[in-house]
Amino acid sequence: MGFRYNNGNDGFSIEQRLSFAMSSLSEGCFNDAATIFKEILKRDFSNESAEMGVKCCNYWKIKIEKLKKEKDKKSFSCYKIGNLLYEEWEKFALTFSSSKETKNRVLNCIMQYVLGLALEYLIKAEIDGEASINIVQLFMLIGFINKELGNLNDAICYFQKAIRTEGFNADAYAQLSNCYELQGDERAAKIMLREAFFLNPAGIDLAKLENSQLITKIYCVMKQYDIAEETFVFWMPVYARIYNILDIKRELKSVEVAKIHKDISDIKNELENNTGILKNKNETEKIKAILLIRYLWLYDYFQENGNNREEIKKVEDAIKDLSFTIYNIFKNSI
Repeated sequence: MGFRYNNGNDGFSIEQRLSFAMSSLSEGCFNDAATIFKEILKRDFSNESAEMGVKCCNYWKIKIEKLKKEKDKKSFSCYKIGNLLYEEWEKFALTFSSSKETKNRVLNCIMQYVLGLALEYLIKAEIDGEASINIVQLFMLIGFINKELGNLNDAICYFQKAIRTEGFNADAYAQLSNCYELQGDERAAKIMLREAFFLNPAGIDLAKLENSQLITKIYCVMKQYDIAEETFVFWMPVYARIYNILDIKRELKSVEVAKIHKDISDIKNELENNTGILKNKNETEKIKAILLIRYLWLYDYFQENGNNREEIKKVEDAIKDLSFTIYNIFKNSI
């Protein structure tokens, strides 16, 4: 239960009162927290934490009461409430986020309560087996929230559930990579991010990977080059490979090698049958990046499996034909 302020607490310092208020806020005791924050402002009218605290209490008390009423009326499912709480939190955090430590303390406390409440509703939706929900989306959402709350083992569990349900989910692999990275397991992080790029770079939600050092390294390398925003994500696996950022590889399965060959063939056929594509610069660059990463994967496969020099030479020539710049960087990195 949160700390309840009364007139007998005059012996407490501003910092102690803030601690009591933060504790109440993190438990969702908005009336208690607001009372203490307002009392602090009477004594220190420019206290940023207290100002932010009052805003949080006023905002979230109304929002959460409204959602709970909808649940009581059975207008909203547990999944919908959990999802709405998460979406509302993202908007709120974006609006009120600040680099100032005092405000971040308040945001962290309210985050613990709001996202914790969202998690309760979403896990209940999973346990109850609510109809008409996309189970993969549910697993991903529970994973995102756990990651944001710092519950990395639980987040990993749910991203793995998403992959077991939908094995081609690139975003789940990318989120797994981020979790392993936050745990300090660089090897697993690199393997999972490489898998995500292998499946579908465009399917990765980069906004939810802002704290990824691997993604940051790729961005820093790519800033040197004139790459259009529309094609940026397709070039990420290419630059990650040629600059050896993702330098841990796994052996490709024969079915994966066959798919890479088929992808290359299909793309070439599409270009031959629809030459108009090449008139669009961004589309041309996107196709070039997609082809390049497939040739780079083939190169790694042939190198690992000791295939003859002739096959490797064909791949090198294909890379050179597509981009002499990429070829030079690649050869210098070997």
